[in-house]
Amino acid sequence: GANDTSTAGAFAQQFLNAITPNYSGDLNGTEALSGWNLSLSSSASGLTTNNGTAITLSLVNGVVYGTTATSTPTGETVGSVSNVIFTIQVDGSGNVTTTQYGAIDHAPNGAGAIESLADGSVILGATYTATDRDGDAVTTTITTDLGGNVQFENSVPAPVSSQVVSGGAVMLTQDADTVGGANDTSTAGAFAQQFLNAITPNYSGDLNGTEALSGWNLSLSS
Repeated sequence: GANDTSTAGAFAQQFLNAITPNYSGDLNGTEALSGWNLSLSSSASGLTTNNGTAITLSLVNGVVYGTTATSTPTGETVGSVSNVIFTIQVDGSGNVTTTQYGAIDHAPNGAGAIESLADGSVILGATYTATDRDGDAVTTTITTDLGGNVQFENSVPAPVSSQVVSGGAVMLTQDADTVGGANDTSTAGAFAQQFLNAITPNYSGDLNGTEALSGWNLSLSS
């Protein structure tokens, strides 16, 4: 199956901005970040698949996996982990990458709507080291909650239109039936099916849904 990947590379600078080193009279030295890692403070992602199955977080070999307890139509096997909906991983430079393998539930009618990972669930950490000109070094650990930084955008069905074939829906009235103040009526009920036949919906990775027609109207083009 297909997947979608997003990488954020700004965390290293944000971590450095969070600390101002005090070199205590020595000449200013260098700052470095190392040991980038992910940890879990909760297994609850706050997310569900598009069939309502809860997505649970686990940490395997430094990678966070969002999985379901049972197989879903959109889950995949990634490495040794089954029923994977998304993964989160960090490289040695602090670049965090999210890869989505399955559809995530969003509120209905939410084109472009965003669902975010639950706050306090996945923690990004690194070791900060400041070294002065004498070679003296001090280290500390910096962490941040990835919560709202891991986001999933909703997709909505995209109609692929073609020409409506209306030849089979003919309304035929006759002059002869209008004599003496009478009138003639003809109704064609085939347009609904012809309109539906003219569009093939693309559900953009979500489960196939329903089609409906409403707001029937007439307009003049001349």
